Amino acid sequence: MDKEERNLEEARSLIKAGPIALITGISALCQFLTDSPSTVFSIGMGTSIISSTLGYGMDLLSSSEKRRLDRLGNSILLEIKDRLEQGHKPREDGFFDMKPAIRSSADELCDAILEMSRSEHQEKKISYIGNLYVSVAFTDEISPDEANRLLRLLKSATYREICILAMLSQEREQEGLRTNCLDKEKGSDELSSLMQECFELEGWGLLSQVNYDQGPLYGVPSWVHVIPANLRITPYGKRLAELSHLSKIHENDVQAIREIMRA
Repeated sequence: MDKEERNLEEARSLIKAGPIALITGISALCQFLTDSPSTVFSIGMGTSIISSTLGYGMDLLSSSEKRRLDRLGNSILLEIKDRLEQGHKPREDGFFDMKPAIRSSADELCDAILEMSRSEHQEKKISYIGNLYVSVAFTDEISPDEANRLLRLLKSATYREICILAMLSQEREQEGLRTNCLDKEKGSDELSSLMQECFELEGWGLLSQVNYDQGPLYGVPSWVHVIPANLRITPYGKRLAELSHLSKIHENDVQAIREIMRA
């Protein structure tokens, strides 16, 4: 085991002690990678994680809640490691600035991801919540307002909905998908449920349809008019997918969506 692996393993062992120890693990890793222990604070994780987790009262958390926060901590740790190794620098636009009586945007967003992860019953989503936070911390192209909306969308989406975004983010994924809507040709209950989720994503501006030739002649379009082969991810949907690194979703989960849409 080389020095870097030992450092990462040490950081992981600290995280296992509980979310409060996350700051120590990330600090050790950042110091090793950048020769600057202050880097972790510029990333905003120092004050954010420590103040927010102390506020929870760790003794009051259930074992499931602690497990979820540990999962979040590990995903954040690995994501920060990758960013620093690739030479990325944290944003310097005041996102992390602490002012008297005013919390930083990083601090507020950290509270959001901690609360989201603590109560998230679909635990597969947690890693992507952490990815989104780190992405925001490393680019000044995302305003705090937009970051909050992206987090809200990720919180509202089911795991299957983010798998839909992951699938449609890949090129040529529409090939072989169903070309009729449920209003034209009946399908399974599972397909009906999936089309309702696609329609919901469309309403959020994350998906759209091309060649919309099976819509109703009158009335409001609904999920029965969604055509899998016509679905496309929007630029905003792709933005969410890229920032959350949805490309890392396991292929088996994406394949399950693909098979339903072919039926």
